[in-house]
Amino acid sequence: MSCCDEYQLCSEIPQYFVTRWDKTGRLVETGRSDYSTAVEAWLALGAQHRQWHRNRAAS
Repeated sequence: MSCCDEYQLCSEIPQYFVTRWDKTGRLVETGRSDYSTAVEAWLALGAQHRQWHRNRAAS
C-alpha cells in the first residue's frame, strides 16, 4: 500500500492490478496486467501521491 492507503497493489494470480478509492467512495482498479507492469504503475502512482503531499505541505 502507498501512504494513506491511497493505492494498493493487488493480485488475482496470474493478474495484478492497482486499486484506489474514487471521489464517490467507490473502489476502482487499473487494468489487469502482469506483475512488472502493475508494479510500475503502482510505483508511479505512489510517487505522484508523495509529490501531492509535499506540494500540499508547502502551501
